[in-house]
Amino acid sequence: MLFYRASGLEALLRDCLEVRGNEVRIVDAHRLRKERLDALVYNALSQPEESVRYFLCWLIRQAASGCAVYPASLAGWYTKVGRGQAPQCVIPAVNLQDLTYAMGRAAFRAARETGSGALVFSLNGTSPPVDYATCLLAAALREGYEGPVFLEADWLRAESVEDLSSLQERAEEALAAGFFNLLFDPRRLFDLTLPDPTSQVQAAYALCAELAGAVRRSEPKGVGSAIGVRFDGADPDLVPHLRAFVEGFTGEFTRRAGHVPGLSKLELCVRGAADLPGGVDFAEVARREYFLPTGVGLKDASALEEVVETAENLPFAELRLGEWLKERLLAQPQWWDLPQERQEALVAELAAEWAALLKRLKAADTIHLVLASVAIQQTELPRPTEGYHQDAETYYRDILDRLG
Repeated sequence: MLFYRASGLEALLRDCLEVRGNEVRIVDAHRLRKERLDALVYNALSQPEESVRYFLCWLIRQAASGCAVYPASLAGWYTKVGRGQAPQCVIPAVNLQDLTYAMGRAAFRAARETGSGALVFSLNGTSPPVDYATCLLAAALREGYEGPVFLEADWLRAESVEDLSSLQERAEEALAAGFFNLLFDPRRLFDLTLPDPTSQVQAAYALCAELAGAVRRSEPKGVGSAIGVRFDGADPDLVPHLRAFVEGFTGEFTRRAGHVPGLSKLELCVRGAADLPGGVDFAEVARREYFLPTGVGLKDASALEEVVETAENLPFAELRLGEWLKERLLAQPQWWDLPQERQEALVAELAAEWAALLKRLKAADTIHLVLASVAIQQTELPRPTEGYHQDAETYYRDILDRLG
């Protein structure tokens, strides 16, 4: 499946994609999906030369855009949920960093079959963001899904106030790759030795406000990234810390960035279902006083079923599933070497489980509601700074020359 010469790349694109100037024209969408896309993804991940990999990532993203598949922000949806203007449903958020393309295909097949538009694909930072985004946009394209793809950067964790500069760089990397949903984790900055909730969370909200301001300055125009903050569900002073954080953040953020949107959601990290009832007050205060929806994230995957059952009946807007279903595919470590029929059978099995979960969480039949609240902007990967000459077509010809 790996091509080694220019003729191999030309054969992959022939009669399905054309690069003209800075545009990618889809010649045959059916052939692209069914005959060429798997090989394009494999080469985008596996080619030995970085410039070739990056060009293929750009090519796939442009092809996805041409078929109405875009990275997008959930900020508009979170606003409606926070204001009680959306029906009750729980959005599943999942980390698919292992075998991303296969798992993504299953998820998007289920989303298309159930009419779901509410899925969050999170990454904790161990895989390159561009690769993760490429696999998921390609998976949506492969399955004939049309609509927004919600990628979330879950690697913006602060260990100390000195982390601000590196967090800003990582946030910029996320935005460039199409991660327009960003989750800040400042829990290590809560100082419970200080005398009151406001002083205990001051370092955390100050850093998050500065980071959020950097996001607003760096994000593509019109995107309006969704910014979330993670709290510890086992915190005995959860509600006082919520109020102190949001009010402190709002003041600091407004001072730095002006009157532009700040926070979009909050998340509770819980150990198991026993922590959830204590989070109900948190979620209700967040929505009633600040119009912010609350999601719940799970520390221990062994408690997943219990948490799903409990969260269905509590006021949580999102459920982080971690690496749900990953074990099913890790039993197939040589995914790309499996016969095509075996790959398709596995995707079908996983899609059925995804569909059942989406229905259970009342996330089915939400695509039109989500589309009505999401601002979709066509964005592309930044151009390579090295070796990029006049336009994409010229760069493509340079790559063909390098391949020989």
